[in-house]
Amino acid sequence: MGDREALLEELAVLCPFCGKRRPRRPVYVLPRVVGNVSKPGPCTCEEYREAMGAETLAILEARKTEARVAAGLVGRRGKATLAGFERDTPERKVTCEAVEQWAGQVLDEVQVDRPWLLLTGKYGTGKSHLAAAVLNEALERYWTRAYFVGWTAHLAALRSTFGPDSKITTNSLTSHLPAARLLVLDDLDKAKPSDWTKDQLYSVLDERYVLELPTVLTCNCTTEELVHWTGPALLDRMTEMCLVVRFAGPSYRGGHQW
Repeated sequence: MGDREALLEELAVLCPFCGKRRPRRPVYVLPRVVGNVSKPGPCTCEEYREAMGAETLAILEARKTEARVAAGLVGRRGKATLAGFERDTPERKVTCEAVEQWAGQVLDEVQVDRPWLLLTGKYGTGKSHLAAAVLNEALERYWTRAYFVGWTAHLAALRSTFGPDSKITTNSLTSHLPAARLLVLDDLDKAKPSDWTKDQLYSVLDERYVLELPTVLTCNCTTEELVHWTGPALLDRMTEMCLVVRFAGPSYRGGHQW
């Protein structure tokens, strides 16, 4: 057992009510150098919540709401849950269970061979919902420094900093992403690819590759086509790091495929 694993075991505390291991809250100690360690947070069982008292529970719930906004989980994203994903076909059931299994291991800080999750398939099949649901589950466990980023909007925001009158710097939009505890990048293939867009994606994901940080990615294209948006070097890293979950079936929005 390595030093990090030994420390996590030492910090693990069981809930005195349900007996389960309490979710751990990340503690960041030079995350760009030595990675992350964590400490026990509140248990999510009803007995523990009652023991905390209404005032403490209200404070924690308010912090969760603030954390969702800071994470980019606004509107329907903030309501997305793993349990809320429709499993009305065998394919959707298998898809959701694969995401649940990956998320359960990652959020329990179990060492996994593939710390990245790539959700690929046609539009409207629930990729963004499940990606947001994973992030919501992390926030329910009091994780911090977790973000949902729509990649097309992020690129547009970066371009807006190029103007002479811009009061926002490129660094302010990107510096928190490479070492985030959990990062979701949604719709990697919606923006028109260029050398510049590939460089932006590489700058975020290369450091996450080095630190082996949990990352969720979504796209509509196939894994073979994704090279147009990533470039061959980054796609090679993704091949090593990603558990690929393919979505099929009709769009939830229209009930059919065009």
